[in-house]
Amino acid sequence: MERTCGPRSFRRTSFPPTASRIQQLNTVVNLGAGADFQLNAGEDALMLGSKARRTYAGDLRVELTRDTSGSVDIAAGLMYEFERWGYDGIAESGRPADQAPVSVSHPRINTCVRYSRRISPGVRFLFMNYRQARTDHRFDEPRIASSLFTGVAITDRISLPLAFNSICDFAPIVPIRHFYFDISNGIVVKI
Repeated sequence: MERTCGPRSFRRTSFPPTASRIQQLNTVVNLGAGADFQLNAGEDALMLGSKARRTYAGDLRVELTRDTSGSVDIAAGLMYEFERWGYDGIAESGRPADQAPVSVSHPRINTCVRYSRRISPGVRFLFMNYRQARTDHRFDEPRIASSLFTGVAITDRISLPLAFNSICDFAPIVPIRHFYFDISNGIVVKI
């Protein structure tokens, strides 16, 4: 996955997040769990300074509304996060004397709002917003991640996806920018 931050970009190597709905309690409420493992490698991948990240999460998801074209749901749960950061993405003048990588691990309260809609037979839309707050004295300094995806089917075999992802981190581990984003598009051909 290529990410853009200003005039430079980087590649992120990540194992696919694993998530599953553990149990559907009824038609609108279900439990879920997931894990994500990320390892960044190479000079471009370290632009922001992220070296590694692991998360383990569980949530309770409630479907607020559903019809034949889409749904709205909310979720809340707990996650445990481990991150390792370096100072690769920081100008020399902003780096501390001790530039050893910083590792942190802590639980977070994770909340999510998800809206999906099929606008027409060939056009899909998905918006998700996550708020991840630490459970300590930094509770009011969350990380907010938003994703917007749309896909337009040109034919049964060809579609055009477009995605916008952003992260706003009110208290980054190392002094990087608080807001960064990526925009990606492409052509999907089913063979």
